[in-house]
Amino acid sequence: MEFEVFARLPEVKRFRDTLQFMRKTTARYAHRNVRVLYRVCVVLKKKPSVLTPQMMADLLMRIRKKEVKIGEYEFRKVMRGWFCFKGISKDYLTNMGIGADKEYEDRSNLKFSREHRAKTIEIIKRWSSLNWSNGRITIPFADEPYLAKAIKFLPPFMYYTGTRIGEKGNDNQTGALNVLWEDVTEREDMVIIKVKDKGKKGGIIWYKQLIGAARESYEEFKREISGLPKPIRLFPFVVAHLRIFFRAVYQEVGIPKKLWRGLPLHIWRHTATQDLLWATHYNYELAAQILGWESTEVMKKRYGKMPNEEKTIGLKEAMGLPVVKEERAFLFS
Repeated sequence: MEFEVFARLPEVKRFRDTLQFMRKTTARYAHRNVRVLYRVCVVLKKKPSVLTPQMMADLLMRIRKKEVKIGEYEFRKVMRGWFCFKGISKDYLTNMGIGADKEYEDRSNLKFSREHRAKTIEIIKRWSSLNWSNGRITIPFADEPYLAKAIKFLPPFMYYTGTRIGEKGNDNQTGALNVLWEDVTEREDMVIIKVKDKGKKGGIIWYKQLIGAARESYEEFKREISGLPKPIRLFPFVVAHLRIFFRAVYQEVGIPKKLWRGLPLHIWRHTATQDLLWATHYNYELAAQILGWESTEVMKKRYGKMPNEEKTIGLKEAMGLPVVKEERAFLFS
């Protein structure tokens, strides 16, 4: 069965519609889920209606043995969504090994070093001086100078605000690509940017504060675009083009692929969260509010609980004992 025919099966269409309209995901995300479901059906030579959790548990073992070329995390995430759609409980699926946590948690601990970040910006500056093309897409930096300035500000913006990239014009208007200039408020002591990011019920509004080095990055961006036509959005890019561009940048820099594979833009949120937790001696509540996390429990699950040495420092402070703290700073570079 060809994919186009598979995608028109009534229950597959209902699954796609549930993802896109009931759970408020993008059309692209829903399409990718259907693609994975199709791949599973092709491998097992089964219709989606007859798939069972036990079949998936068996297939998962084959995936781990590299007998089947399907990404384990995406497989578990999609099939968990499929069976939840079919009315099977999450607890049962987890017990069958179809959970959606472990690999994501491991990848959450990946981050870019300051050297990686500096070299990334260096390459971006060089490449954005001309129209950039990889043979498939072209980003007209030279023809549209605003894009050349915005692409340099994008990594610091995602780092200091913890904002996901989103997708231009997505259903919920979430993420960095949907931040409008009218969402920016400049005050004497800080810049406040209204951001709608991923969350329950279609997204959550956050007010991200840029102070210190974060504000300096913003001010430099403002100076560079002075006199240029200003678009409605701060970052008028196509997300697919950004993913291609940043992958090429990281390869040019020589950053190990294991650090950014599958998350060439989301890696900035992972990096920021770990840096801010470290800089605040694991103040989860502060980090969650600054970077836009609904729950500190989720943050702890992804990035680990407070290290014992941090607990010792906190306890000594609470008891009035002298503590020697190393200087720490939440800085992009």
